[in-house]
Order: sequence, then C-alpha cells, then structure tokens
Amino acid sequence: MEDLLNLLLGTESNNSNNSDNPNEEVFRAFVPSLLLPVFLMVFIPSNFLIFQHLFNYHQGFIQKFYVRLLFMIPINAIVSYCQLFVRYRYIVFLQLARDFYEVYVVLTFYFLLLSSCGEAPCLTRCVSHLIPRVNRLCCCNVPVPGVKKMLLITKICVYQFAIQKPILSILKAVLVQFNLLREAPKVVLRLYGLFSMFVALWVLLFFFRCISKAVVAVRPVQIFLWIKVAMFLNLIQEFIIGLIISKNPGIQHFLNLFTGLDLKPVDYESRVAGIVFLIEMIYLDCVSPVVFPLKSVAVVQIKEVALYLDKKKEGEPERGYWGNFLFALKDVFTFWNFKGMGCPHGLSIDSYSNALFDN
Repeated sequence: MEDLLNLLLGTESNNSNNSDNPNEEVFRAFVPSLLLPVFLMVFIPSNFLIFQHLFNYHQGFIQKFYVRLLFMIPINAIVSYCQLFVRYRYIVFLQLARDFYEVYVVLTFYFLLLSSCGEAPCLTRCVSHLIPRVNRLCCCNVPVPGVKKMLLITKICVYQFAIQKPILSILKAVLVQFNLLREAPKVVLRLYGLFSMFVALWVLLFFFRCISKAVVAVRPVQIFLWIKVAMFLNLIQEFIIGLIISKNPGIQHFLNLFTGLDLKPVDYESRVAGIVFLIEMIYLDCVSPVVFPLKSVAVVQIKEVALYLDKKKEGEPERGYWGNFLFALKDVFTFWNFKGMGCPHGLSIDSYSNALFDN
C-alpha cells in the first residue's frame, strides 16, 4: 500500500536521492495543503446547491438538467485538485472519466434544446420568426439557414464532438501509459480537440439563438456556457503552459530545483494548469446560485402548458423528504433519458406555437 501511494504521489519506491531529501516531502504536502481551502470553496457550495435541488425536486422536467450541469463543477474541482499531487499518467484516467461525462452533458444540453422546440412545425415557426440575419462572433452577419439544413449542421457538429472527444481521450491515455506521447503528437491532439470543442460550442450557441423563444421554462443555459467556456479556456491554458515548459529547458531545471521533484515536463504542466483552473472555478461557484436558485420555479407563460403540467402532477404519489431525494437521484442519473421540457404530448402543436409567439 505504501509503495502504491508513493507511486501515485510521484515518489519512487526505491531509495533514491530525492526520497532522502526532506524538502521534497515538505513541498509535496505544501502545495495541496495551501490550495485545499480553494478546493473546498469550489466543492462544498456546488454540492450544497446540488443537494438542495435534489431535496426540493418538484419540477423534474427542468431540475434534472440543472443538476446534471451543476455536477460539472465538483467533477472539475476534483480533477484539478488531484493534478496538484498525482502524476499525470494517473490523472489521465480521471480526465478520461470527466471527458465522458462532459460529452454526456453536451448531448443533454443539445437534446434539451431539441425537446424545447418540439416537432418540426414548432421549429419552423421558431425560425420563421427570427430576424433574417443572426450575429456571429459580433463581427459579421449570416443568413438564418432553413430548418432541415440547420438541424443537419447542428447534428453533425455536436455528434462529431461526442464521438471524437472520447476517442481522443482514450488515445491520449494509452499514449501516456506507454510513454509514447511525444511533443508533436501532444500539440496536434490538443489543437484538434480545441477545434472540435469550439465548433460544437459555437453551433450550440447558434442553435440556441434560433430557438430561444421556444424554451418556455427557466433556461439552464448560462451555467452551461460558463462551464464550457471555462473548460475551453482551461484547455488553451494547458496548451500554452505545455509549450512554455517543454520548449524551455531552463524552466524545467528551475522547477526541479525549486520543488525538489524530478518530474517530467507533462507533470509540471498538469500541476500548474490545475492550480490556475482551480482558482478560476471559484467564479463558477459565485454564478451558480444566481443562475440556479435553490428552489427554482419554471416560468410557464402559456396557459395550455401550465394546465398540462398541473394535470400531470395529479397522478403522481406524494413523496416524503428522503423519498423525494431518492426519486430525484434516480431521475437525474437515468442517463439514457433525454426527454425534457418543450411542446408537451397531447397538446395541439399549432395552438402551442401560436400561444408561444403571442406572448
């Protein structure tokens, strides 16, 4: 057990010169201990907000999306904190699990947008009410595409990210385990991953702009955007930090002398990026309670939709405090259930759409 712990923390099991250095053990414990309050500042409030939603789970058709998005904050906090003291070859497995969940969150958000506009007539009406041109990157305008073309573009861009992200993460983990991740392949993988994420995020934003009027409940879009922007910036930071450290042997020598640790450049990249991202995550914790109030109430302005939701609640049994929590936990982690809010079944799509745009 001691040998396994030493291996994870970066200490060789044999008696090397570095392991006899007391400064090494002091520094290895100093950085995680120094940033432990920062980790707790990110981890505890986000989990408190998640548990509040689970205990007050009265609008599952929207709150399950809140909780799924909010889980990205503690997950990223755990990965970033572990980067401070665990070797990169073991961190890649945590990053692999995070990347799979990230893909699921992106798909959840995409299907949430699809369910919000309902069937094709509703989507057609959404697009027909748009201004003829939509701003892109605040620098130029483009015409709004047709419904079929828009759906095809969004599906291609979102699914390419959902397919390529896990493949790239698995490939990176395999290359790291066999010490085959050289500088050139690492740069190519990171640039390709950044481009894939950027395309998917931008198309999701464009699609949300097109159907924003069809989302009848409180939109969990702000926290999704902040989390994804933070993740995108984190990848850019890792890329820049990696280039600086790998291209400057003097910096590597300085870090070896300063820390007393004889680590690979990729380990230093991981630890520096973890420190930066952990501090940046504090802002997400400050934004989350504003975007996701503890007892969120959906803003349903359409009379038929409100009556439909009230009628649906009549057949549901009354659940106690812990019963509601367990039901919420099961509903949130039913990962294959993408059905959300939107044009409810049993309502006329035309009357729903007419009422939608009359408000």
